[in-house]
Amino acid sequence: MPSDQERLEEIRYAVRAHLYDRQGVSQSAGTIRRNLSREIRDLTDAEIEDACRLLVDLDQVAIDTSELGSTRYYRITAAGILAHERAR
Repeated sequence: MPSDQERLEEIRYAVRAHLYDRQGVSQSAGTIRRNLSREIRDLTDAEIEDACRLLVDLDQVAIDTSELGSTRYYRITAAGILAHERAR
């Protein structure tokens, strides 16, 4: 069983890879979680939000909000695409 830190890193890589595969599309944390739940067990929206927050701080992911600002949607940036491709 992976340590907590290993799980966090696994989630970050999975989120970035998921957004890379869907370039040009912004997705909510719930949508990302549903798609990644096949790969990572017991995944929560909070873990996705935390991973996205770090990726936003690294300029690898950008946040788009709904018109009323209540829902956050995440999309990969050019820096995120480059980081993903270099990690292969």
